[in-house]
Amino acid sequence: MELTRNEKAKIKYLENRDTILEIRKNYYKNNKDKILKRTWTNRGLILQEDQTWDSIFLRYNENTSCEKCNCEYTTSNKKCMDHSHITGYLRNVCCLKCNNKMEKFS
Repeated sequence: MELTRNEKAKIKYLENRDTILEIRKNYYKNNKDKILKRTWTNRGLILQEDQTWDSIFLRYNENTSCEKCNCEYTTSNKKCMDHSHITGYLRNVCCLKCNNKMEKFS
C-alpha cells in the first residue's frame, strides 16, 4: 500500500522537525516586530508616539493579572489587549470580563 501525499509530508516533517522548528524560531526572532505589527494592526491596534511594538509585547507578556480588577488570568477569563476602537490606542492589558465591560463604553 502506497502512502498518501499527507502521510509522506508528515513523515518528512517528523524527520526534519528540529531543523524546521529552529528555522521558525529564527524567523520569528528576526521578524518579531513585523509579525506583531501585522497581527496587532489587523486587530486595530495603533502605536502612540511613546510606544514600540516591543514595549507593548513586553507589557502583554509580563502581565500576570488584570490591570483593572487585579484578578489572575484563567482559561475561561483570558488575557486581552483592551484598546479604543476609535483611536486604536492600547488602554490596558486586562481580563476578558473587564475587556467586555470596557467594550460597552467605547
